[in-house]
Amino acid sequence: MKLEHALDLLDLERKPEDLDIIDELIEEAVFPLREYFLRNPVVPVLYRSRLARIKQLQEAGESLGLSTSKSTLLTTSTDFSQTDLAELLRAFEAALSQARLQVARHLNPSALMASVEQMIAVQESFEHAFLRATAHFASAESNILAADVVDTGKLLMLLQQADPSSTELIEKERKRIEIIHERQRRQ
Repeated sequence: MKLEHALDLLDLERKPEDLDIIDELIEEAVFPLREYFLRNPVVPVLYRSRLARIKQLQEAGESLGLSTSKSTLLTTSTDFSQTDLAELLRAFEAALSQARLQVARHLNPSALMASVEQMIAVQESFEHAFLRATAHFASAESNILAADVVDTGKLLMLLQQADPSSTELIEKERKRIEIIHERQRRQ
């Protein structure tokens, strides 16, 4: 990245002598992105666009002389081989919680990017497993937005209570996932 572009990204007129200033500016810029990842449902396409912004910030820091440190992350299992829907939802909730904890620990761009990629992997693996586990259900007929993620905790509770309204949530989530996968196939 060119020095001028790096300075523009960090809203600087010239390169500071102290690299700590650059590091603090990058952390300030990364903070709202990290908050987005912690507070919003995982929609891979939306998360990836924000990852691109973090990558730019990392490159800006490198262009200004900041070294990039790689951190070791705890890996989160993305093997959702459960056939029982309740077990699948429990495993997903546990894996996503673990991935979110990893995200919460970092403001370093490279560590944060790795943690968010792991969240995306957990979500995508869950989506495939969810479609398999709910293959005997229909998909909702209404228009669903990609960001209209079903609250899996609520769905799990309804399943455990044998509440018939769980069927509606399952069908809605199936439709949402199918829409996302169809868009990905077209790209």
